[in-house]
Amino acid sequence: MRDEDSVELLAAVRLLTRNHLVMVASLRETAVDRLAQKPIEDFSGAIKGAAAQDFLHRRARLLQQLQACNVLVVDSRPELLHQALVEAYWCLKRSGKI
Repeated sequence: MRDEDSVELLAAVRLLTRNHLVMVASLRETAVDRLAQKPIEDFSGAIKGAAAQDFLHRRARLLQQLQACNVLVVDSRPELLHQALVEAYWCLKRSGKI
């Protein structure tokens, strides 16, 4: 999920949550995670690391906005998404929401 998607996504979510339970599955970009965690060795690395941190901060803010709209957010690395979605489904079933 990217920050530039926020306006359209939040508008759609506000409309959908009026009558539906909404879940958003968001794939974490592992390359960005790695870049944000990489030790800074030079100026170029510092710029890339700062950009990655900024991206992750804006992404986290969007996910928080979705949760504030009563959206269930599943945030996962691509290789674990299937497990995270099944777990979220079972949590919903146990809670009685579906």
